[in-house]
Amino acid sequence: MRCLGIIAIAAVIGFSFAACDNGTTGGGNPGGDPTGNPTSATYTSYDEDGNSYQLVITKGTNNPGNGGNPGNGGDPGNGGNPGNGGDPGNGGDPGNGGNPGGGNSSLNGSWVNESEEVWVFNNGNLTVSDNGDEFLRGTYTTSGSYITIAFTQVKGSVFGSDGADMGLSPNQWYTRQQMRSAIISYFMNYAAIFGWSQSEAEEIAEEIADEAVGEIFDPMTGTYTLSGNTLTIDDVVLTRSGSRSAGAVSFSRAADSRAAYAPQSGDSYELTIKSANGTTIGTSTGYVATVNVNGAVYTITLQHDESSNTVSVTVTGNGISYFSGTIYLDNYQTRSNPGTLSGTKPGGNTPGSKTGVWPPNSVLAEFGISGLSAPSGATEMWYAIMTEEDRSLLQIHFDGSPAHDSAITGYFTSNGWTETGTLNGDGYYNAFYKKGDFSGAYMRTSGTSCAIQIESSTGGGDPNNWPTAGILAEYGLSGLSAPSGAIDVEYNRGWKDDVESLAIMFKVPSGTTDSIPGYFTSHGWTQSAASGGTYFFTKAGFSAIYTRLFRSSYDDDVDYDHCTIMSTKER
Repeated sequence: MRCLGIIAIAAVIGFSFAACDNGTTGGGNPGGDPTGNPTSATYTSYDEDGNSYQLVITKGTNNPGNGGNPGNGGDPGNGGNPGNGGDPGNGGDPGNGGNPGGGNSSLNGSWVNESEEVWVFNNGNLTVSDNGDEFLRGTYTTSGSYITIAFTQVKGSVFGSDGADMGLSPNQWYTRQQMRSAIISYFMNYAAIFGWSQSEAEEIAEEIADEAVGEIFDPMTGTYTLSGNTLTIDDVVLTRSGSRSAGAVSFSRAADSRAAYAPQSGDSYELTIKSANGTTIGTSTGYVATVNVNGAVYTITLQHDESSNTVSVTVTGNGISYFSGTIYLDNYQTRSNPGTLSGTKPGGNTPGSKTGVWPPNSVLAEFGISGLSAPSGATEMWYAIMTEEDRSLLQIHFDGSPAHDSAITGYFTSNGWTETGTLNGDGYYNAFYKKGDFSGAYMRTSGTSCAIQIESSTGGGDPNNWPTAGILAEYGLSGLSAPSGAIDVEYNRGWKDDVESLAIMFKVPSGTTDSIPGYFTSHGWTQSAASGGTYFFTKAGFSAIYTRLFRSSYDDDVDYDHCTIMSTKER
């Protein structure tokens, strides 16, 4: 689960910027074919609970194209950041990328690339816009035949809905440090769900954040030539604005001016299922086995890679009408047939409504915040409890706004808590509190992502710290005992959307007999898969994953294996 979580967020960050980098922000072809021949089709619909089903079918390598509109085709090789194809080690000084004023003045003016993005060079300063919306700012320098470009600010709108998930505002500009902070904050919000300890989550978050911001903000060096109204940077060709005919530079494209891709047998598919609030429930990948066409209606048989099972889906236009059969997921689980789907998401939040899961008062009282209510208008609420040997923590997460600050801080100051400090800056606010054996914090980052954390110094699980019999029974694990020699035990419980989870983390001496798989198979669980020390189990109403990893390459505990048991159930 830990690896899946890291891969998922890395993909979100990487894909989002790639969408800007390859010219798709200019409305280029789906699939990125420079001839305008589309190579993929996307269908999205919703079930009655608001869960989304997005099916992406991509042309197989041996399948021919099906036409298209070459007049509207973007060029993925030429639509990105100039300099990406160059060799920074062979030319220029990347360190000079932050020196405005070092640019060649002959480059001054507006230049349009083949994705119809507008690059404005002005005496060492650079901006990039699309459809009149500026989304990148930076600097450039030239040295001989080399140019070095360094972006210093990126607009939140570049990342689309993925940016919103990370708490980025589409209208705000972000520096390298602000982007890094936003990514780290996003990771830390999910630490409990993935069973990470605080220190482990921080290490993972910082590593991914540094890599992601490097992709955006690190200087890029490449060769350039200027010939009349044509500027070439590596293989990227830009034309001075005003030198093209009006028909050649169009800053708006109708989506329906492009021919749609027609799915064919042998194509690949990826189905992504998300909850009503955008959390990924599961994915299914494989290939298209058969296609039956009846006018504008396509009935497609999808064959799942992992299980070789099939499901039939009917699509028309850009939506999914219905599935026929069970959907097989990549995590070895299944998704029941959702029935008839709609192209419109049902319901929706009305002003002042709340969505998600707020802790019951029994939990709030346990952590000294009895009576704390969910703020009006808070959405995407979820919470987690972490129990360690000498302490326990409650984390409550929700999407809010600066308007919620006073409601939360007012509760603390009027209920016996002492404020010990605050941090306030552009888009964030943190306040810290103390009350008896409790330490508390309210944190709002990136404008909308809010969290309340309470630590109890007396709420630990003692040196043995194994979940109680009552907790184990809640998650289908009655009778599960701590393995012999287990140390550093901690467990986390999370309540998010329609799912509850229990994750138990511990270490056992390397080379000892593994009793955990035997527990599952002897207590009514069915083993659905096993691979490289990871086991998958199912039981009516529950699913579980057990992982045992030898971690000598990661830390100093060369004599211990690191283990995680996670059981989830739908509420």
